[in-house]
Amino acid sequence: MAISTNVLLMALSGSIADQFTVRNYNGKAVVSKKVGKREKPATEKQEDNEDFFKLANQVIKERYANLQTRFEAQLRLKVPSGRPLYRAMLKEFYKKEGADYK
Repeated sequence: MAISTNVLLMALSGSIADQFTVRNYNGKAVVSKKVGKREKPATEKQEDNEDFFKLANQVIKERYANLQTRFEAQLRLKVPSGRPLYRAMLKEFYKKEGADYK
């Protein structure tokens, strides 16, 4: 994985010729090997994690859609305006419900 501040790479985002992927994070371009599909079948633990992630996304999507619960979550989690509240809500859900699910 390479990190660059090159102007040409900053304009790119995505995969190039199934060889590498360019992503932009905080003003830096990160170049990495393209991630492929899983070659082996998923283990039971991986499938459980994927199922839990789907459930968590459904729940958080519903909570995020409601402005009142979104505002309450922003105050409870102390997330400044403009920061990824959805991600913080997802992390909170994983902490509370993740132990029960596994």
